[in-house]
Amino acid sequence: MEHPLYQRELADGVRIVGVQTSRFKTLRVSVSFAVQLCAQTAGVNALVISMLQRSCARYPDFTALNKRLAELYGAIVYARITKQGDAQVLTLYISTVDDRFALEGEKLADACAGLLCDMLFNPVTEGGLLPEQAVEMEKRLLKEKIDSELSDKRQYALEQCEAAMCAGEPFGLSKYGKVSEIDAITPQMATDAMKKLLRTAQVQINVIGSADAQAVGERFRRAFEQLGRDYRPLPTPVFGQFSGTVREQEERLPVNQGKLVLGLRTGMESPADHVYANAVMTDIFGGGPYSRLFMNVREKLSLCYYCSARLTRQKGLIFVSSGVESENAGKARAEILYQLQVMKDGRFEDSEFAASVKALSDSARSMNDMPDYLDTWYTRQMTLDAVETPEDYARQISAVTREQVEQAARGVMLDTVYLLKPNEEEAQS
Repeated sequence: MEHPLYQRELADGVRIVGVQTSRFKTLRVSVSFAVQLCAQTAGVNALVISMLQRSCARYPDFTALNKRLAELYGAIVYARITKQGDAQVLTLYISTVDDRFALEGEKLADACAGLLCDMLFNPVTEGGLLPEQAVEMEKRLLKEKIDSELSDKRQYALEQCEAAMCAGEPFGLSKYGKVSEIDAITPQMATDAMKKLLRTAQVQINVIGSADAQAVGERFRRAFEQLGRDYRPLPTPVFGQFSGTVREQEERLPVNQGKLVLGLRTGMESPADHVYANAVMTDIFGGGPYSRLFMNVREKLSLCYYCSARLTRQKGLIFVSSGVESENAGKARAEILYQLQVMKDGRFEDSEFAASVKALSDSARSMNDMPDYLDTWYTRQMTLDAVETPEDYARQISAVTREQVEQAARGVMLDTVYLLKPNEEEAQS
């Protein structure tokens, strides 16, 4: 079921996207800030959005904020930090029951938007700065988050391949920044970063639920108008080309299972360049249980524990991730590239093509099933030139031809190989 979409520019570089529907029992309001990823600011930006979720001047501590959330029918506030191509996207969202279920007819979407405005535009300060104690606590929590990601070796290997493949580009940086940069953050730096985000970042507000998004937008419009804007548009994303030499990187860590990641360039020159054909091609290649990587590299040949491919649209890159025994890494790599050649030669089955088109179309349409899915769907598009509904995307996928998939595959080139191997002692045990 497709929902009507409301869009409006509220201020310079600030837009609202609303999906008005009575289908859900809950509502969602989010505010996202997109800025260029930068080694000097990634850490402090991540710290700021995480800190702002915990209080505001009106509800200055954990007890007061939780009391207000309870009044809003057990609302949940959360911060999220993601990477979209060369951009760092910082999101603060709130979820609660939909307006239709408020016992006293309260306008919950407007109340939630008001709380988000309080948290963003009127935070707790001491002497005009974000409190030192809160900054120090957030630094510790952010470093713990970085450490926890290091424990996820599958994600770690992917990020190391991204960093090697896009060295010198914003996309090669961590969305959380470096520990050394985080350690250096002061209350003054955090306060300056907060003000800069509000004044200069690209902003998108999403409203999902039965409430009138236009009314919610008016609250944010007034807040940004009072603040004043000095909007700095995001630079054009970097779409690098194959250098002619495959980068090879190998690392040893105390792990039981090796990780092999292949970074591939599609030849795309923008996020819209043959994106639907590349999406279908990537899915047939390594998207689901019907894909060639799953059926052949994992199931038929048992060369890895998992093997999948995903397309990074905002950079025109494909990453193939696999878990392997070190002695099988070479064979797995060769078989992955053989399956890519199958795609280039057009030797995949019509049934594989049909399964992929159906799976991608159904997956896109399933975004209409939950408010948080829709919120994520539209937030992921905030750095793109145009907003596309799930149904629009499904229609474009369904229009892709087999010939277009073959053409897309022929443009794919291996660029970077990253292999994480166990330490010698683990390998021998």
